[in-house]
Amino acid sequence: MATGAEMPERDRPSEFLATASDADELRSFVDRMSSECRVLLTSADRFDPAATWTSSTDGEVVTRGWALLHALEHLREHAAQALLTWQLWVHAHAD
Repeated sequence: MATGAEMPERDRPSEFLATASDADELRSFVDRMSSECRVLLTSADRFDPAATWTSSTDGEVVTRGWALLHALEHLREHAAQALLTWQLWVHAHAD
């Protein structure tokens, strides 16, 4: 939304079922998603924070500036969850 890119097709229920069989697979997934996000941010013609976006599902209208801040807030939450999970894993395997 923030960059004006086309919204991807999503299957939200399946997004919560994703698993990684080992740390390398998880790192690969994170690296791939990071690369895709960087491409979206660098390929945007021009970021106009006042431009608006309208949801095709519920008609909600938000600015692209709001969308970018919302995405960063959401990313922060996931990064914190990942850090807590890592800390628990390290602590559990410290012996």
